[in-house]
Amino acid sequence: MGELRIRSTRVGFDRHPWFGPDSLAARLASAGAEDGRAPGFPLFDPESPMLRDPSDQRGRAIADSLVRLNADLGCPVDGDVEAALRSGGSLVLTGHQPVLLLGPYFTLLKALGVIRLATHLRASSGVDAIAAFWIAGEDHDLGEVNGCRTMGKRLRCEDLDEIAGSSRRPQVGSMDLARCRESVLGELGSVLPDNEFRGWLLETVSGSDFGSFTRLFASLLTRLLGGIDGGSPGIVFVDPMAIRQHTSPVLADCIENFDELERAFAAGTRALAGNGFEPPLPDLSFFEISAGGDRIRCTRGRAGGFLVPSLEAELSLGEAAGEIRSRPESFSPGAGLRCLVQDAVLPSLAYVGGQSELLYGWQLDPVYSAAGIERSRLLHRPSVTILERGDVRRLKRAGLTDVRSALDAVGLLSERKADLASRPADPLLGEIASSSSGLLELIGRLAERGIGKGWLEKRRGALEHNLGYIERRAGEDLEALEGRSLRDLEHLANTVMPGGRPQERAVSVLQLLALHGPELPRKLLQELEPRES
Repeated sequence: MGELRIRSTRVGFDRHPWFGPDSLAARLASAGAEDGRAPGFPLFDPESPMLRDPSDQRGRAIADSLVRLNADLGCPVDGDVEAALRSGGSLVLTGHQPVLLLGPYFTLLKALGVIRLATHLRASSGVDAIAAFWIAGEDHDLGEVNGCRTMGKRLRCEDLDEIAGSSRRPQVGSMDLARCRESVLGELGSVLPDNEFRGWLLETVSGSDFGSFTRLFASLLTRLLGGIDGGSPGIVFVDPMAIRQHTSPVLADCIENFDELERAFAAGTRALAGNGFEPPLPDLSFFEISAGGDRIRCTRGRAGGFLVPSLEAELSLGEAAGEIRSRPESFSPGAGLRCLVQDAVLPSLAYVGGQSELLYGWQLDPVYSAAGIERSRLLHRPSVTILERGDVRRLKRAGLTDVRSALDAVGLLSERKADLASRPADPLLGEIASSSSGLLELIGRLAERGIGKGWLEKRRGALEHNLGYIERRAGEDLEALEGRSLRDLEHLANTVMPGGRPQERAVSVLQLLALHGPELPRKLLQELEPRES
């Protein structure tokens, strides 16, 4: 395998067509709270970390649970990480649903982001930081996780299509994928390019654990990240389904005080909207896990309590909280309350997430205060757009000056098309046509005076033919040059924003690995800064 080389160029979020200057990421990167546009936003500063009080956050119980969980997943933590967990180390956390075969490559960027930040904190601040990944396997959106578009084809577990199309809502982390293993590997083999990385990638995926979406996600990510230093990737996985004995008491406390939390949530929603952002969370919610394994929402009742599906009755807030405490394995939080129980139970120092996840934190700011839970600080995850060598050549042909300007291709393409549609004929061609017409008219006037005796008219005809040929061919060549420029811009725009989405959301982890090989995660990690902008 040839050596993979990466040359990185840093570009502000304000330049990216998906983010733009008004995005939260751009605001925080450019000025943050100092200019009043993001007052009080709980941003994490890697150079000056605010350590959280560990007195009620860490303990042997949660450390033991995480060590057992990772061993059960087949991804045991190494000795140094286990020692850090047991001695009160702080988690640098990120998370995502366990998308089939890791899904789009921003999931890899999330993992690399927390590894890079934890490494930086240990080296620069002496913080015993541990990279961690919350695998949201209790989510029930099967249609979202059962798909991975690679090389233009959507790979999925076809055996699960019937469930996805039904009214069932099983937790994806509990679904066995063993029956889909051979069909998924067959589909993957049919789309991978026949290059030097094909065998390695097929072996890596086939050797992963297809026991569930969660197990496949953890084992495949571990196998890919293990190549970073030749050993353990140093990342701890958190499965919320496996630590409900720790999170359920916190969820119960939140439900018992739900009216107060709901008022605080409304205040946070107003504050976020007042700062110019669409609040991402519609409400606070929690779910019951049915006897059949489905995740069913508990809704507010007319008397102000909650309707618990299995009981077919409305319980008061206190009674609902008691039900959660007595059956901890049967309840799970929705997105908003998940943030609270996550921070209440885990020794989280910072959370690395995308824009929506950061907006969760801002919207929930008053809710944390009402619940008496200290929140981890927030940091935007790395965002990476990858250009190939051929893309750089297209940049030059399209008249773009540097790699940064590739992000401008989306806007430039529409501008160039509009310009061509409204542009009159090329002025130089117009001058040639005008001059040709004048020259031919002068020669005609000579012929009218009896000059030339036939030869002049003959030469005039040849000249008219040649001048017409020059105009026509020059016009065709100019159109060809403009067309090539448009084609180059179209290719660049589709590279940066395939199908109108950022590359990191549209291109899968497996597709990048199929093109660039096992060195890619390590090379990307080397290029990441602890705090990207």
